Amino acid sequence: MNVRVMLIEPSTNPKAFNVVVLIGKSDYTFTITVETDKIAEQEIQITNGDDFFCQTFQFNQIVGVEICKLVSKIYNHQVVKLPVDVGEFYSEELESASLEKVS
Repeated sequence: MNVRVMLIEPSTNPKAFNVVVLIGKSDYTFTITVETDKIAEQEIQITNGDDFFCQTFQFNQIVGVEICKLVSKIYNHQVVKLPVDVGEFYSEELESASLEKVS
């Protein structure tokens, strides 16, 4: 099944984003936060998905990373034209994650 990011919008928390992802024909909403930290005098960004996001992409981390990269771009005020295809998700992975439709 194709995975497509449909929407990334800021939430009430200025460092969090609501992300709508279409997996196959079902849409799911996740919250992803972006924080900055300084390591060795260099600032880095850390993106973290909510528990549902982590559970959903635990067996397909490459797709999860691609979604986080898009959120990071939005956080940095870069232009992202949505929707964006971010990879493939196989039905076995969806069953393994025991997803329930959120939206």
